[in-house]
Amino acid sequence: MAMRGEAIKFLGTKRHHDKWLKDTENYVVKGCFTMTELGHGSNVKGIGTVTTYDSNTGEFVINTPCEFDNVRIPKENLLNSIADVSPDGEYLSAIKDPDQRFAAFMAALTSGRVNIASAVVYISKVILRNLMNYWKLTFFSFWIGLSIAIRYALSRRAFSITPNGPEILLLDYASHQWRLLPLLAKMTPLSNKTIHVILSAFKATFTLAQSANTTGMPWSMWRTRPED
Repeated sequence: MAMRGEAIKFLGTKRHHDKWLKDTENYVVKGCFTMTELGHGSNVKGIGTVTTYDSNTGEFVINTPCEFDNVRIPKENLLNSIADVSPDGEYLSAIKDPDQRFAAFMAALTSGRVNIASAVVYISKVILRNLMNYWKLTFFSFWIGLSIAIRYALSRRAFSITPNGPEILLLDYASHQWRLLPLLAKMTPLSNKTIHVILSAFKATFTLAQSANTTGMPWSMWRTRPED
């Protein structure tokens, strides 16, 4: 919701503000902001989404490698403070340089991206602390988190070296390697039995959480370990 509001505020014009901004801030109108595609990464310039303007109906027709198949959006919904499309389909913008125009689009979203990153860090700390308080699984939780991070880094791709080349795995970036591989090296001596115990504890934790949600058992009743 934060990114959606930021997009409307900075990329939209008065008609968009009057129509959506107040209701978005008050959660009357709910929605999200999407900038990437499934399995694609954060290379916004390289996305495969194709938008075609239909001058006969005054609509944009959107197709993506994900879920959108000839989805039609009214032209008046285009957030056009930086660029616009004329009724006959001509692309218009006061910023002529494509790189500068792209930077202007991205600049309006910076605060929202920072807020999302901060929220994710806080939420992950809260969840991990609750798990550790209940199960005393400091070591186990660390191992599980490291496993998730490495698996994700081996599947998520972001940006490419050449204009039309394949995007690079996160784990191929030196910054990712410096963060994850030293920790992996410390965890390597684990035996198969220890790994089995860790995974069993992880499964039990989320089975209990699922059971609590199914039965209506409050989180506060099971997140704190009962006294022995």
